[in-house]
Amino acid sequence: MKIDPIELILNPKENIKKTFYFISGNEFSLIQKTKNIILDFYNKESEFSKKKIKNISSYKNEIGLFESKNIYLIDDIKNIDESRLDAIKLSGDVFVFVSENSPKNKSIKNIFLKRSDSFLIDCYEMSKQVKVRLFNAYLNKKNIVLEKDLFWKI
Repeated sequence: MKIDPIELILNPKENIKKTFYFISGNEFSLIQKTKNIILDFYNKESEFSKKKIKNISSYKNEIGLFESKNIYLIDDIKNIDESRLDAIKLSGDVFVFVSENSPKNKSIKNIFLKRSDSFLIDCYEMSKQVKVRLFNAYLNKKNIVLEKDLFWKI
């Protein structure tokens, strides 16, 4: 399933609970913000331990004595396929894949797009309209009021 990163930023409390997240695109700061929102969601939701692994092949279902679940950050998208995802989805762990946009990951994006336990999040350069929308949302959240003339000088 595909979701809009801007909606995720503006409404982070919406139901975003999935097993797999595939974040890609060419807008690095948007990718990082999206990843952080997902991590914050799981930190508040329950006690997830954050772990970084090289790729999906490095995953081992490890259950610690005092921790119940892990959230894995994975930057290398090698070896991702349906069967591997099916094999690890019952672990209760969460997997966040982050990859810059590339022709190589088109087939991988299709895998995540079709799965009901996954979100595909494409992060591309934002238009001026989207930036204004995000800026206004930030100002409202912080209860900051700007005069209209000052707003356009920023």
